[in-house]
Amino acid sequence: MKVFVRSALFAALGVATLALGSGAQSPAPPELPLPPTPPIPAPVPRISIPSLSADGQYSRYHYSFVEPVDTAAIKLAKQIVEAKTDAEKDKLKDKLKETLNKQFDDRQKRHEKELEALEAQVKKLKEMVSKRQENKKEIIEERTKQLEREAKGLGW
Repeated sequence: MKVFVRSALFAALGVATLALGSGAQSPAPPELPLPPTPPIPAPVPRISIPSLSADGQYSRYHYSFVEPVDTAAIKLAKQIVEAKTDAEKDKLKDKLKETLNKQFDDRQKRHEKELEALEAQVKKLKEMVSKRQENKKEIIEERTKQLEREAKGLGW
């Protein structure tokens, strides 16, 4: 029993020593902040189910991205095919066009937001390139010193 207690104490002492010694590590470098990106509503991914084609064969599975209003457009298209009268088909076609107009407008808004975000990114990049060009001599000097230190084995 004494041997077990002694072994346990030495093990605890070793763990404590390691824990205290690990506190001497250098802190992690600060994380660089990322530029904020505007939220852009994404299409909803889905897998379509197989359906019968005109020749009575099942079509293949396919992956697609469906806009939230697209499901309504698909339902309306199916209703147009199943409609019995021309008047009913015309009403459904008008509803389908309204739905598609809304979908198109939503996509255009999303594309405009993406474009604005890209333009802001390009502007920041141009500013950075210009600033680096102005400070080219200093950047080259610092990099030269860094490479010389590393070649001597004095790198970080």
